[in-house]
Amino acid sequence: MATSWLDGAALAEERRARLLAHPAVRAWRELGHERLEPVRVLPGRKHRASMQSWPLYRLEGVGEDGRPVIAKWCSAEGGRAERVIYEEILPEMPLEAPRYYGLVEDARSGGFWLFLEYVEGEKYSRLVPLHRALAARWLALLHTTALSAAVRARLPDERPARHLADLREARDRILRHRANLALVADEVGFLELLVGRLDELEAIWGRVEEACEGLPAALVHGDFKGANLRVRSGRDGPALVAFDWGESSFGVPAVDLAQSSLPESGLCAIPDLEIYESVMRSRNRRVERRTIQRLAQCGTIFRAMAAIRWAAYGLETEWPAVAVQDMRFYDADLANVLRAAGWVR
Repeated sequence: MATSWLDGAALAEERRARLLAHPAVRAWRELGHERLEPVRVLPGRKHRASMQSWPLYRLEGVGEDGRPVIAKWCSAEGGRAERVIYEEILPEMPLEAPRYYGLVEDARSGGFWLFLEYVEGEKYSRLVPLHRALAARWLALLHTTALSAAVRARLPDERPARHLADLREARDRILRHRANLALVADEVGFLELLVGRLDELEAIWGRVEEACEGLPAALVHGDFKGANLRVRSGRDGPALVAFDWGESSFGVPAVDLAQSSLPESGLCAIPDLEIYESVMRSRNRRVERRTIQRLAQCGTIFRAMAAIRWAAYGLETEWPAVAVQDMRFYDADLANVLRAAGWVR
């Protein structure tokens, strides 16, 4: 029994040493919060072959009341917008937001660790009318609040040209990797069709730019989809909480208003546009319904461009079929919105 006890003690000590050596835990301890050692460290996201992403961990037992904390590593440049959002902008806004625990510079990499509340609550569903209504109200407040702070923060410029760059990068990546030997003929044929659709969209891009006019520049979340939203109890009833502000920007708010006709795509939250219009009007924003609908169509195109570009990384792997499957959904969304807008037959 003594030997077994010693082995157990040694194992516990080894585990603690490994825990304390974890880069996210080392950074967390520098902040000096009350609870310094997590119960365990879990990956913060599920990885797929098509994804290229920064380290993200869930530190259990160290937050307020022992709640989990998200540790997110960011590059100095790539994470600048998210850092500004949590440090300078969200504190000024009348919106539910994750608690910000602080930031620790990572001298080795030149990046930094962000520490945020792990947002618990009901998962957002585009099939629940209440959720879509909450999303619409939340966006209307976002798009009309803290504008001066957003301007001072010098966030990335949100305009159609940003998404045209996504289109071109996605197309170039598809053309470079469509000869992947793991692809079958049907998948290669689909990629050829997708390249043709992207060519067609680029040819009419001027019409997309014209359609993006009609709303003042606003703070834009940029990745407003169900995976980045939770619904929890607030002071005045159910409240929406949004996180993952890495794509935030300032400019045309079309991308936040995106709509999708395909439940499988998961591209966007599909906020209720009628409620969005109503709240915007209540906040002295003169906006016509057709303008909002037109912006939402542009936003759906922009979301599809970003998603196709992101998925195209998967064509470089040994399992490109996963990326092709995703791109089929995004292409279907793209085709539907282009027809609905009357820009293609």
